[in-house]
Amino acid sequence: MILKTAIQKIEKEKFSFLLGYLTVFSIILIRNILESSFEGKQLLGFSVIPSHSFFMTFVHFPLFYISLFTWIILIFKLLTGENTIKIAKTMTVGMTVIIIAPLIDIIASKGSGYKLTYLTGPETITEIHKFFYFTKDLLQASWGQRLEISLVLIGSFYYVFIKTKKYFISIIAPIIVYMIIFIHSVLPNTIAKIPLYLGFKNLTPKAILTGGIFSIDSQNYSVIFSLFTILACVLTISIEKKDEIKKVFNLKSSSIAVISVSLGIIYGLFLIFRYYPFILISPIFYLSVFLSIIIAIFINKISQLEINTMGFQLLAIAIILSGFSFGYIFLTLILISYIVKRFLKPDWIFVFPIFIAGFSLIFQETTFKTIIPLKNKNVELKGKKLTGWTFFLNGDYNKALLNYLKANSISYNIETQKRIGQCYLNTGNLEKSAQELQKIKNPDYETFLSLGRAYEQNGKNEKAINIYKKAIEEVFSPEEFYVKIAQVASKNVMESEMNEAINKAFLLGTPKHKLYQIKADFYFRKGNLEDAMSMYNNSLAYNPRSSASLTGKGMTYYRQGKNVEAEEQLLKALEIEPNNDAIYNNMGVIYIAKNEYEKAEKTFLKSLKINPNQEEAYYNLGLIYEITGDKPQALKMYQKALNVNPDYLPAKLKIKLLKK
Repeated sequence: MILKTAIQKIEKEKFSFLLGYLTVFSIILIRNILESSFEGKQLLGFSVIPSHSFFMTFVHFPLFYISLFTWIILIFKLLTGENTIKIAKTMTVGMTVIIIAPLIDIIASKGSGYKLTYLTGPETITEIHKFFYFTKDLLQASWGQRLEISLVLIGSFYYVFIKTKKYFISIIAPIIVYMIIFIHSVLPNTIAKIPLYLGFKNLTPKAILTGGIFSIDSQNYSVIFSLFTILACVLTISIEKKDEIKKVFNLKSSSIAVISVSLGIIYGLFLIFRYYPFILISPIFYLSVFLSIIIAIFINKISQLEINTMGFQLLAIAIILSGFSFGYIFLTLILISYIVKRFLKPDWIFVFPIFIAGFSLIFQETTFKTIIPLKNKNVELKGKKLTGWTFFLNGDYNKALLNYLKANSISYNIETQKRIGQCYLNTGNLEKSAQELQKIKNPDYETFLSLGRAYEQNGKNEKAINIYKKAIEEVFSPEEFYVKIAQVASKNVMESEMNEAINKAFLLGTPKHKLYQIKADFYFRKGNLEDAMSMYNNSLAYNPRSSASLTGKGMTYYRQGKNVEAEEQLLKALEIEPNNDAIYNNMGVIYIAKNEYEKAEKTFLKSLKINPNQEEAYYNLGLIYEITGDKPQALKMYQKALNVNPDYLPAKLKIKLLKK
């Protein structure tokens, strides 16, 4: 009864869709700030790279929740027949429930936060019931999310029951809402996997979802959720006001706008395709084209509507949110085309900015350098960068390197230089990597991290620590670099250096589980297995999902001769990080100890499939073949280890012994 009275009171309040969506956006922003402050690597952002943080905090995640908000309104509309504005009023207040999740997670994780990911694809549908296993920890659902979603489902039942007084429909409501939430969580990876489902295996879903014409993964997510939001809006309006939808999507009246933006895209595609053929493989490119055409239709329609009407507000929201997904140049040009169409004569002049907007979909920040390619080198430069980034994300570092070297020969760029250094790093050419990264005059976060890693892997630990200290002086996420210093010191049994870095990292808010794990690694390398096990257990008490601590605990068991317990811990770690090549390597070592050579071989091959540039995996395969009597294959693996790292001494010694 109290809930019914509250809903009736909310429904009597004044409301505009523009204010409603701004309120929802504010609620989402509060949630994101709370969540990212604990989960992310810097305050008010999920990433230490500012552009990534901007899209995640202000575009990607808001669009995810706004899409959910809009779809739930549609579901309630279909089930209750209630007025859309009344439902939207109630839903706006109901959205405050999402602020609960990060607060619960902060408490449940003891300050560590939860690193959550989207579900892997439609195949996950067989596991959606696991959300309700409230006695178990889940990888894709934190305790805060579970409470948040449970409250949404309970609220869905009561809202529909209050409106219909029908138990069956009320029970159906939370089931449908839960499926909508599931679809949103599975949607990005499902779309990214479309080429894989169609038999195209040359590009990984990660390369499609993170690369393409948008170099920031959050932009690709935003395109997906923009389209999903618009679809829900169109369906909702078509139920309540069919004539409105017919007017909006009157292609005859919008033909000039549609043709203009389409020609801009086609022209951009014509220029870029010879340098970047992957553009036609990504399903997100086709979604982007479709969305840009819808935006062109909306621009044409919005210029004919009064500013204070609901139709204007809804279309304006759709244009601005979707436009952000495509970047600031596209959004600016679209807004210019609206102003020209609405206020200037003749109104057909708007075809020019909308044509350039279509072109900018592909060329982004280089739009005005390439739209009139007096020098085709500018187009080639953009194409080589896109191709290099796609290969980089795909793990094809040698191909990525070739494209980045070509791009740098056309025009030197710090970003390209950084990628060249990272390519050398990922192919095991550590000296060359350091040389290339040192050339960068004003290093950013990624450069410092990559250069430090190059020194670490090359055994130059003092240099690595000095690089990380320099990064701290430049105020690049000091907390993370103190952790890196502690890790290097731990690895090399430098106790005082490690403790100093750990203390500073702790004061800057580093989660306790990570610090305990670093200390545990130190004791493990020192041979103090009892203290190592104690520290790993302390780490896991704060964060049971720490794959590094599970792996460390497993390897401690292995050193104690407890191979069964060791395997159990590593399997838990693989559940959390199924694509971690290092965990597979450790698992393979355990299988060798158990004389399960076939299992060990398969495990090392899995590791190499994830990361083909690791000498230890090849060396361990060589050991297996040597033990099983396949000397030629053993020599081949040892040689491959040297191909990755020419200075890898164990492989050199083995080759020398086998050739005697």
